[in-house]
Amino acid sequence: MLLKRQKKRMLTLILPNSIKLGEKEYSIRSDYRAGIRLMQMFEDPELTDSEKLFIAMKVIFKDAVIPGVYLQEALEKTVWFLNGGELNQTSSAGSQRRLYSWNQDLRFIIAAVDKTVGFSVRGKAFFHWWDFLSAFSEVGESSFTTIVSQRLLKQKGKQTESDIDWWAENADIAELKVQRSKEEQNAVDRFNKLLKEGNG
Repeated sequence: MLLKRQKKRMLTLILPNSIKLGEKEYSIRSDYRAGIRLMQMFEDPELTDSEKLFIAMKVIFKDAVIPGVYLQEALEKTVWFLNGGELNQTSSAGSQRRLYSWNQDLRFIIAAVDKTVGFSVRGKAFFHWWDFLSAFSEVGESSFTTIVSQRLLKQKGKQTESDIDWWAENADIAELKVQRSKEEQNAVDRFNKLLKEGNG
């Protein structure tokens, strides 16, 4: 039993370019660009969680026709792949607001990863998603970490005067834009219109 557990851990040291479903190996999109695009897609408020997961599966498995009997396994392995080899990742997203966006902060994320690995990942024809995640988890002092730290300080109400000054000077990149569905945005617009009419 111990040997099996060790073997399972060792498997995550391999950078997968295919995923096995049943007896068949399916080639997958393992480049970091596909991973980033999917992370951006997951932020889309217009899509349901089920739709997001299905789209992610189609992208990762290169639109391969997955037999119905393996569909659930394919969805689970899509999550496993996007999580860097972890099936179940606990998240505190429900207890606090997120601190960064793959859409809004992408240029800062890329710059931080470049600094960590010592080269331009965009200059590489291929860079594995898991290598990108590893580098991302190790980013040091950078514009990205400064922005995230400032957001956390504001979220916790612990900004100093210098933090407040920094925020005022960098509000365009510091303020995390709220992504709303069209229906939610229409409701906000109607509310703002009523406020203007009331003040007029």
